[in-house]
Amino acid sequence: MCPDKETLSAYLDGEIDFPWYDHLGKHIEQCDSCRGYLQGLQELGDRLRAETEPDAGPSLARLRRKLTADSRIPAPRRFTVW
Repeated sequence: MCPDKETLSAYLDGEIDFPWYDHLGKHIEQCDSCRGYLQGLQELGDRLRAETEPDAGPSLARLRRKLTADSRIPAPRRFTVW
């Protein structure tokens, strides 16, 4: 019987303690299904770590231009604190 996906994910993250870690490792060596699932998780994690954060600056600038060009929206007012 295969472990659930949460247990396999915990195994991949090193969150399973001895002796269960060894037992899962032996199961994974023999089980194509669990090994494939773990490989997919590993590949997904690798792709996510490789991704860079998108630059939102140009999108925000376009949005500001559209909002300030709309005559129904008043221009932001500046207030003095003192």
